[in-house]
Amino acid sequence: MKKTFFILSLLVSVFSYSQVNDEDKDGIPDSEDLCPLAAGNITNKGCPSNDGDKTVILSGELTEQDKKTFIANFQKVLSHIPAKFQKLKAGEEDWDITNRISWFKSNLQLFPSYTDKSKTQLMYGTYSGKSVISFIENAPVDVNTIVDILWPVLKQKGMVEVNTKFVMDDPAARSFRSKDAVLQINSVATGGSTLSIGKIPYYYESDVKPIGLAKSKSPGKPVSSTPPPQVNTLFIEPSVFEDLLETVCKNSVHLKIKDKIQPLDNVVYTTSFPTNGYKRNLPVLYKQANKNNFSTIIGLSENLTDLDKAANYINSLFVKVSACNKTYRTFKLTFDATTGKYADVSAWGDGGMFVYIEKENGLVQLRINKINYTEEEKKNINKPAPSIVHTACNDMEIILKECILGFKNVKGSFVKKETPASYYNTSLPALGFEKIFVVESMNIDIQNGEVNRKPVIYYSADQDFTSSEEALKIYDKIKAVVKQCFSGSANSTDDKNQKIYEFFTDYKGKKIRITIIYLNFFSSSVSVSVKLAD
Repeated sequence: MKKTFFILSLLVSVFSYSQVNDEDKDGIPDSEDLCPLAAGNITNKGCPSNDGDKTVILSGELTEQDKKTFIANFQKVLSHIPAKFQKLKAGEEDWDITNRISWFKSNLQLFPSYTDKSKTQLMYGTYSGKSVISFIENAPVDVNTIVDILWPVLKQKGMVEVNTKFVMDDPAARSFRSKDAVLQINSVATGGSTLSIGKIPYYYESDVKPIGLAKSKSPGKPVSSTPPPQVNTLFIEPSVFEDLLETVCKNSVHLKIKDKIQPLDNVVYTTSFPTNGYKRNLPVLYKQANKNNFSTIIGLSENLTDLDKAANYINSLFVKVSACNKTYRTFKLTFDATTGKYADVSAWGDGGMFVYIEKENGLVQLRINKINYTEEEKKNINKPAPSIVHTACNDMEIILKECILGFKNVKGSFVKKETPASYYNTSLPALGFEKIFVVESMNIDIQNGEVNRKPVIYYSADQDFTSSEEALKIYDKIKAVVKQCFSGSANSTDDKNQKIYEFFTDYKGKKIRITIIYLNFFSSSVSVSVKLAD
């Protein structure tokens, strides 16, 4: 499956370290200190007092000691990069098989008085064969305040600002790099930010370039929780919305960038569209992931309680819009409780579009992500979908027979390795899919604090689609075949953009799990796996 956001390969090395007696000088021996690098107290077993996740802490609410502690802890994190954060590890290793990443909790927090320590983690993976290590913390402090506090250290360490990579929909994100380290700061929908600090090799690729430090180093004024006096209560003028959608439809938003700048990938630009919001002071921004995929971000309100009202207003405009693609009139944004956003998505012959109303960067904003298919992808639209013929039950039974034999008779030549999985050619039925493999991997199970690794071998088939409708048809057909051919029990997850169907059946004395997955994000895909149940 194609993904806009990167997928890290699993890093399997585990390192060891030795502790000092009392590194944080809090009077609690490191052998008894749950936070040996953050000064705490006996009540909290060596950890600082912590109120868990708080709402956003404004710049003026941070004490000078808070800022000094943050700077000191940031420098500690940088100093532990060469040793791969070995002294910062806490707890047992947590393996994320789906994304092939290894996680540990950290015994150090950048903002120990505010941050929930359970949300500070160490991540280990690989990217294009290169090691990735990252210290990651969710902090209730906004992006620009963090940059303002760290500015002297960034300058001292030779860290220059560069365009942020793989974060297309966050115009507030800022990133810095030196020859030794990378700092990436993203805003989060609930307020605050996420900091990633470490060795991140994709920040040294040719498409990541210095962009200067033109952004203000001084903290901005706190956003008011009440709207300013309203001369006009419209979030965006209907005529501006119409013009905006027409421009998005024609893929010409980049021509509206001020000063006619040729846009770089993953850099945010201000456009010449009229400003919006209560005071007509919120600009329209543009950011492209590449020449085929771009985002347009429109500020609608400085009052975060306006989310519902803004969504209803934008829905009323979509109904009436006469922009160049009639599909636009079918958009109806609905609330997703898991993300806290209003959203809708639609696809057509040469591309698709995601639309969101969300709380970001202290604003209620409208974000439009436009995807344009390449010529190759357009050709695939008319490509016949995989056919589920009447022999499907026989094909499935062939796969199940080989499954209980460990696929030893049908594992062909080696194809590729994506740690910890190795992929092999196979003569098994393809069930109509383009890509089929026998896969050898590793199941990770943690019991009573012990990590147990168990080899696993399974059948895998998948295919990408340029049409979500075709992908859904195949997902439903495969599911119907499984239910028709075998008896058993099933679990399912049925979300708009992700559907998972797990079917368990007893076959010749063995319990077998058949998993069918439909995904629809920046592309659509369907996959099937068959393995012995754990």
